[in-house]
Amino acid sequence: MVEKCDILVVGAGTAGMYLSWLLSKKGYSVVTIEKDEREKVGKRLDVIHFETDRIKNAGIPPFKVGDPDCIEIREQSTQVTTDFTTEVKIRALQTIVRLTPFLNRMYKVLEADGVKLVFSCKFLELVFNDGKIVGVLAEKKGEIIEYHARLVVDASGTGAVIRTSLPQDYGIENFKLDPSSVMYVLLQYIKWINPEEKHPLPDTGYQYYLLWFGPCQIENGA
Repeated sequence: MVEKCDILVVGAGTAGMYLSWLLSKKGYSVVTIEKDEREKVGKRLDVIHFETDRIKNAGIPPFKVGDPDCIEIREQSTQVTTDFTTEVKIRALQTIVRLTPFLNRMYKVLEADGVKLVFSCKFLELVFNDGKIVGVLAEKKGEIIEYHARLVVDASGTGAVIRTSLPQDYGIENFKLDPSSVMYVLLQYIKWINPEEKHPLPDTGYQYYLLWFGPCQIENGA
């Protein structure tokens, strides 16, 4: 099976989703393939946040507290100094978002604007013609699909499945990132045993520890 499009995007996370949307609105035919199931994309991170003013600038439909993808919209944050003596209120226009529900809301927007989304579809290898990338081979439910495109975009995250599969002499770095070459952020959910007692409020950061108690969807939790 061969399918043709102007642009093929590999990866439907935040970067792939947004780029696919922008290109489709420019009039290009866009196909975006994603290895995970539709309802599971973004599960690795769960909670993210946006600078609120950038949501409108990016053209993203507004968030509403109470919807599945929006935990909280706030205008200030608390930072505790490194000597633990002072709490400083800072202006922080932040929208706290649940990633998977947000992506699934945006997928409907993308499809309405002409993007073809193909989930549970795994990239296998690049297709070349006279040394030029002309598409990819992918697999969905045991079926091999050959996508031909004028442009292939690698939006697969740190795994970079497209870039790392390039030939050594292609002129682009194709090394893989090892565990020591990526940044790690530890996300741990907690629930206060005695919430009536004094404890760090949501959106409190500790400079000494590089620790942040963020808002979350759990009652009396962080």
